[in-house]
Amino acid sequence: MRRGTRTVVKICMCGCGQQVPPYISPTSNRVEGYPRFIPGHGNKDWGKRWALRMKENGHPKSKPIGSVRSVHNGYVQIKCPDGKWCYEHRLATNADHNKVVHHINGDTSDNSLSNLVVMDSSEHTSIHNTITRWSKLYDACLKCGTTQRTHSGRGLCFRCWQQQRAKEIGWPQRIISLR
Repeated sequence: MRRGTRTVVKICMCGCGQQVPPYISPTSNRVEGYPRFIPGHGNKDWGKRWALRMKENGHPKSKPIGSVRSVHNGYVQIKCPDGKWCYEHRLATNADHNKVVHHINGDTSDNSLSNLVVMDSSEHTSIHNTITRWSKLYDACLKCGTTQRTHSGRGLCFRCWQQQRAKEIGWPQRIISLR
């Protein structure tokens, strides 16, 4: 059997049962593909079937007002009467657009009024940026265990970090002990 001699039968997707003619390239005179509809069928019948489906079931992506969905970052959204999705914590507190709603326990899906506080953006930033421990990751220096000196890096206080750095550079032990 030679290449390109098979005949493929494609039926029109409008449901009429007729065979769809292939698309033949004008340059190579070869079959390049098959359309889904017979010319003229797709615009008429496909639109009618879509409209009928929309009338019976509604749009496949549409949801009724008051529907709830969870967003990727853990927040919960509710569909409002205007058709837009609004965050539940903003609706619960009735916050202005220039205010921030803070979740006290850190759980963004817990939208009870006892867990929500409305505040300015600067207050919210200061809450999230304050470090209540010696450092973000460590409670005390890994080497000497103190919290009196400031955290410098790698879980070490400033003095222990300087000593470790001096050893890495290769300073003499006498200079290290003077510090």
